[in-house]
Amino acid sequence: MIIYEHQAPTRRTSFPTLIVGFPGLRGQEEEHRIKQQLAYLREQGHNTLLIDYASIERKGDGKLLVCRPDMNAEDVGETIEHHAEDLNVKPSRIGVISNSMGTILATKYIMGLKPTDYPSAFASYSPLPGWRQFSTEPARRHFETGQADLPVTSVEDASAGRKRVIAKESLQELATLDCLKELAARNPRIFSGMSALTIFGNRDTISSPEGMKQFHRLLGGTEEGLIEIYANHDLLPFKEPPTEKVPDVNGLIYRFIEKRLPVAG
Repeated sequence: MIIYEHQAPTRRTSFPTLIVGFPGLRGQEEEHRIKQQLAYLREQGHNTLLIDYASIERKGDGKLLVCRPDMNAEDVGETIEHHAEDLNVKPSRIGVISNSMGTILATKYIMGLKPTDYPSAFASYSPLPGWRQFSTEPARRHFETGQADLPVTSVEDASAGRKRVIAKESLQELATLDCLKELAARNPRIFSGMSALTIFGNRDTISSPEGMKQFHRLLGGTEEGLIEIYANHDLLPFKEPPTEKVPDVNGLIYRFIEKRLPVAG
C-alpha cells in the first residue's frame, strides 16, 4: 500500500509549487534525507508530498525491517495530479526528488505523463532505475528466483544494529522493472522541458555507476547536471585514504530546485 503525506509551506508565496519526494526503502515513521529536504523546501515556500511505498514490517525486537515495495505508478500519478489540482499547481511547477529504489517509482510516474505534463525538475541521488542496475549479475540471479529475502541494510541501519531486507515474495516483480530499457525506447528530446540533476557515488556497489550515468542522459540531462563524487551508495565519505570531501548533497538539490522552481514571497 502506498501512503501519501502532503504538507503545506510554512510561508505563503505568490506562485504555488509542489515538490514530490520518493525516498529509498524507508518507512513512514523513519527519518531520512528526503524528509529533511522536503522540510527545508517547505520553509522556502514549497508544498511537499512524500510518497511512502516501502510497506515495512518490523519483526522480532524491531531490528529486522522487512520491505514489500508497492510500485503501482498509476495510483501515484493520479494522487499527484489530484493534489496539484487542489493546490492550483501547474505541471510546470512540480518538482521531483528521488533516492535509490524510489527512482523506479518516480520514473514510472513521469513516463505515464504526457510530455506537456512533465515536471520542471527531477533531482535524484544514488538512483536505482531498475533491477538490472542492482549489484552484480550473479547476485541478481541468486535472488530473482524468490527463494530468499534480499539484504538491503544501509550503513545507517548497520550502525543502529538493524537489518533491512526486501521480502522474497516481492523480488519476482522487482526483477521485471527496467526503467533504462523503457527510457531508451524514447527520444531524450521529449524531456527538453524538464531539467535533471543526478548525484552518484563512483564507489557505489548497490546501483551501477554506469547505469546511473546512462539514466541521467536518457532523461536528457546535461553533463553539468551529472555530479560524480567519491562515495558509496549512501553518499558518505570513506574513512580510509584516499579521501575526498563529499559535496553538500542537500545544498546541491536545494539550489537546483530553487533555480528551476523559484517562489516569490
